[in-house]
Amino acid sequence: MVLVDMDGTLLNDEKNISDEDVQVLKALQEIGVIIGIATGRRYSFAKAVIERYGLDAVFFSNNGNAIWEMSTDTLIDSTTIRKECLLDILKMGYEKDMHPVLHANYNGYELICEYDASYPGYNGYVSPSTTNLLVIDDFALLPDSHVMIMCYTGNMEKVQELKDRIDEKYPDEIHTHITMSLKRIGPLLEVSHIEGTKWHAALKYAERCGIKQEEIIAIGDDSNDLEMIRYAGLGIAMKNALDFVKPMADLVTEYDNNQSGVGRVLKKVFAEELANILNE
Repeated sequence: MVLVDMDGTLLNDEKNISDEDVQVLKALQEIGVIIGIATGRRYSFAKAVIERYGLDAVFFSNNGNAIWEMSTDTLIDSTTIRKECLLDILKMGYEKDMHPVLHANYNGYELICEYDASYPGYNGYVSPSTTNLLVIDDFALLPDSHVMIMCYTGNMEKVQELKDRIDEKYPDEIHTHITMSLKRIGPLLEVSHIEGTKWHAALKYAERCGIKQEEIIAIGDDSNDLEMIRYAGLGIAMKNALDFVKPMADLVTEYDNNQSGVGRVLKKVFAEELANILNE
């Protein structure tokens, strides 16, 4: 199985996938390799991009908090935040005048927020035209077991302070990380269940398919890719990856996300297996 992050990895800066990357991924599928799209994006948003290129994939969406099989639009598994924990973290954020966008699976809605156009933390993330967005007055009204991720934006100091407080109180229940590569949004704190990561989700699906950990290849560029890069059988960091991600990888690509870095490195890794298919 090949796990590939989307933004900053498979997608170029124009949010497209190169012809070379598409060609290589299709060739890998021909020889039986499962393509896993490991992304912070919600499933419908991520799927719409991938299907434009005629690709099929398993999605570890919402940073691994939901596992979807694209061919049948089947939700295989998901992880959620305990209601009491959710409400406590909401209180921590409110004390800093921080309001989250929630990733959820609730009555067809994928994003939930207390939308207010004057709140700067929503800028670049959600707007009144965002699809599958539910605007709610009180998060406490949500049923239990629906919220997968709490996303907080803001300046780095405030985001880090909230992260530290959550980590201190819920070290064994909650996973947090700050994504740094989203230029339009800025630092993004993502809060989820302790097992709500791309790597945990990939391991669950791999076990289901009889795939060993050492048979997994992972490619990424940001902090939410760090775990899968570190623990996969072959962990690959993009040339454009964050500096602290690269030392955790088995190798770093020669080319970045604007130069078909994914396709080029996979052609080398699978050179023998793809030689006939790609006629190289």
